[in-house]
Amino acid sequence: YGTSVAVSPVVDRNVVFVCGAHAYGMGSVALRVHLTNDTWSATQLWFTNNPASHWLTPVCHEGFLYGDFGIQGFDSVNAQFKCVELRTGVQKWSVNGFGRGGTLLVDNHLLTLTERGDLVLVKPDTNTYHEVARFQAIPNYHDFSNKCWNVPAVCDGRVYLRSTAQVACFDLALPDLKLDPPELLADSQVRLTVRTTNGAPVDPLRLAGLAVQTATNLSLAETQWTTLTNELRLTNGE
Repeated sequence: YGTSVAVSPVVDRNVVFVCGAHAYGMGSVALRVHLTNDTWSATQLWFTNNPASHWLTPVCHEGFLYGDFGIQGFDSVNAQFKCVELRTGVQKWSVNGFGRGGTLLVDNHLLTLTERGDLVLVKPDTNTYHEVARFQAIPNYHDFSNKCWNVPAVCDGRVYLRSTAQVACFDLALPDLKLDPPELLADSQVRLTVRTTNGAPVDPLRLAGLAVQTATNLSLAETQWTTLTNELRLTNGE
């Protein structure tokens, strides 16, 4: 090939997944590997040129691949985040707009960095895409000078990220928050109090990123909940 196969092999028990970018005329292949009487052999389970990952290795979790894969004739910022069954190549679901970013498996969740700089937390689910949280970690995307073509790193509760122009570190090991029972006030008003579970004060910088959402149907996806627009106020660290 005129271009390297950049994706590392992915191994799950006796199945090996190897991949090259769709844009370079390559594809994805899964092989079952056998060792019999000290002799190795490999049997192809499936091959396809779509999906194929451009250069970042997908994650294998419980027999399914999760990661960013190219689409149609060329891999781009619109590349899709997919779930693919490793042993059959069957695509379970696909979401547009992730680009050629990277994915990690952290505490049984998928942590993926999109090409545009969003850090996204996804729950592994073979039936549907289940996004838990998202925020813009690397701002000011530019298709030439500022794009994320790499995998995040995690250490001691901190996430380290970079693009072709910037680098960032986020401390996600902050105390969990809890919502107190609503407090009824005069004039049919309700006070909602959010505090940390360990009693530590809420960092003022963290307040700016907080949002309180409500829903009458708890089975709805988080994106379908209503965000309260009331001003958040810091009182005695709460």
